Amino acid sequence: MVNNYVLVLTNGYWVIMGIWWFIFQQPRPGPPLPKGESYLTIGWKQIWLACKQYKQLPYTFIYLFAFFLLADGLNTTGTLVSICQNDKFSFSFLQNTCLGLSQAITSTLSTFGFWYVQRYFKIPTKKMFVVTNVVTILIPFWGMLGIWTDKIGFHNVWEFWMYNIIFGLFQAPYYAFSQTMMAELTPPGFDNMFFGLFGLSNRASSMIGPNVIQAIIDSSGSNWMGFPFLFALCVCASIVIWFFIDVEKGRRDAVRWAEGVRRKNVSGADG
Repeated sequence: MVNNYVLVLTNGYWVIMGIWWFIFQQPRPGPPLPKGESYLTIGWKQIWLACKQYKQLPYTFIYLFAFFLLADGLNTTGTLVSICQNDKFSFSFLQNTCLGLSQAITSTLSTFGFWYVQRYFKIPTKKMFVVTNVVTILIPFWGMLGIWTDKIGFHNVWEFWMYNIIFGLFQAPYYAFSQTMMAELTPPGFDNMFFGLFGLSNRASSMIGPNVIQAIIDSSGSNWMGFPFLFALCVCASIVIWFFIDVEKGRRDAVRWAEGVRRKNVSGADG
């Protein structure tokens, strides 16, 4: 009964605080829909057109592939850690709330902190992203240790506190820098097209990873046996990002491609 009252309270909070957006939000019409197109299909057509440019934008598509793997590993790692937590402990509503708050507070602090460090020392986006990649690898590695010992590897209460704090400190900047990397490798003026593909790669990974992990857990009988796969996945994705993506060349390719498309469109209109 108490949980039902809590649900009423939290949902009432969202309704009271969110309804004003619908009342005061001003209309922001975008460009008109091209003739002969449909709102149901134009997004998919844009994604398909973007995919066809992989030869001209190699670094952009290498990054999209690596991000797909990395997002798969990170998203599924979070799910698996939650499963291990529920398997070992029955945290109360208050304890889960405090865990979430610890992650939220550290996420806010770290996002501003990483931004300040990057701006002060003028560090390129890729190097900042690499730092977050290292922690992304270490989280499933830590869980993997729990296969061989009960002393560490998500077998203790303190480890779940540590996980939420570490996740907040490094994975919130991960999301920020992953999008900044995509922005640097996106042809200027074609943001909707390529960020649509970027968003799709993130969502698709969230459907594949959990199914693979579930098959591993069903076969082995242990939740912790899923961590080696996630560790390998994150390592492979990070290696691709670290050694096979040249952001400067990728940015030049993107600008060159965008200028070529514009010239083609202008010449076609003149004809």
